Amino acid sequence: MSENSRRDQVHLVNLALVRLTGASLKQIQAEYFDVLREFFNDSSWWTETFPLAIVADTTDYNVEPSGGQIIRLSTVVDANLFPQPADLADLLARLDAWLAGADLADFARRIVAERRDDAARSLRCQEAASR
Repeated sequence: MSENSRRDQVHLVNLALVRLTGASLKQIQAEYFDVLREFFNDSSWWTETFPLAIVADTTDYNVEPSGGQIIRLSTVVDANLFPQPADLADLLARLDAWLAGADLADFARRIVAERRDDAARSLRCQEAASR
């Protein structure tokens, strides 16, 4: 942690001690920790990249972060550096269910349908390649 970051954190805690009369240092530190944990978990602000060789028909991989814990998978990038959904079949099922009930303008429905078709084509190619 840089000296500036440390100084900012100390300043924040000192401001809280002054403005939250009666609160103990331990209470403020605990609340500060909870706020940061909630922010990083909900916002996906903190990310880490793991290069990983993906094998067809394999769904379980052991991935170890450098510190902390993994909350969610945010992106899968293929060998050509194109982002791919982690589970295309699930994505297509959810998209179809959403489209069935969505009230979209014709142009918007066409754009979504074209991207859906791209994902379905990608899934068929992946399935064909794994045979």
